[in-house]
Amino acid sequence: TMGLSRFREGLIVTGTDDGTISVSRDDGKTWNKMTRFPGVPDTTYVSDVAWSLHDEATLYATLDGHRSNDFMPYVIRSTDYGGSWDDISNSRPEFGNIRSFAEHHRNPALLFVGSEIAPFVSMDGGESWNRIDNGRPPSPVHDLAIHPRDNVLVIATHGRGIYLIDDLGPLEHA
Repeated sequence: TMGLSRFREGLIVTGTDDGTISVSRDDGKTWNKMTRFPGVPDTTYVSDVAWSLHDEATLYATLDGHRSNDFMPYVIRSTDYGGSWDDISNSRPEFGNIRSFAEHHRNPALLFVGSEIAPFVSMDGGESWNRIDNGRPPSPVHDLAIHPRDNVLVIATHGRGIYLIDDLGPLEHA
């Protein structure tokens, strides 16, 4: 997986299936490679990486351990270009491996992850997580995107289709 910063050209982050996250701040000329993260077993598959939409130095990663028979959710954040990482899976229920991540374009505390069974939301920057249960049947959430103009969360699942949460305004201002 790969993410490009919207703040500045040349900021690139990649995540690999062997548990490596690499950050380049010079358009790929040099890379800072990281392989150890708080609370995450070594070599856990990096399922998604994303630069923050609100702070140039902040990036997020989700990791998926199901290939090692580990179904815990892992969501981590760095606020120093990947120099150090914090576990923001705090107070999470054991809701299965994480496949995708999205940060709200106006509210930096509003975060979404897609798990093996459902999407989840944090309205406090990862301090707590709640399952989004809008009548959608349980299914793996492979990708998430927020349409900025319409403030809509797009949820792409495996085998169940595409779902929309039409107005994120109530969550954005909660």
